[in-house]
Amino acid sequence: MAERLDKQLENLKILPQHLKRVQINESNEYYLPQVINELKKQHNRDVMLEILKVFEKHWNNGNKWMLHILSKSHLILNHLDQLKNMKHMVQIEISISSIDEKLIRDLEFYTPQ
Repeated sequence: MAERLDKQLENLKILPQHLKRVQINESNEYYLPQVINELKKQHNRDVMLEILKVFEKHWNNGNKWMLHILSKSHLILNHLDQLKNMKHMVQIEISISSIDEKLIRDLEFYTPQ
């Protein structure tokens, strides 16, 4: 995946800066234990870390892509050191789940019930 991403980012470097934004976990959650364990089992490496490093490499070479990562999982902390290195190019949104209805209303009062 990282190798293909590297080639695609290189091919798309001609895009104007305002179009160089990638959203990760928009409709699914990479940071689920089942997903991480399956990817490690299939590839014997940390695929997400490799992806983050590809984006960082392109940024450092002038091909500046912004990342927007959405997650509900604490497993994003596995990549905290890498994300800190990329803080100039990463926006992270974390949502909190709870069965406590009052807490949900306090935190996300505009969401549907």
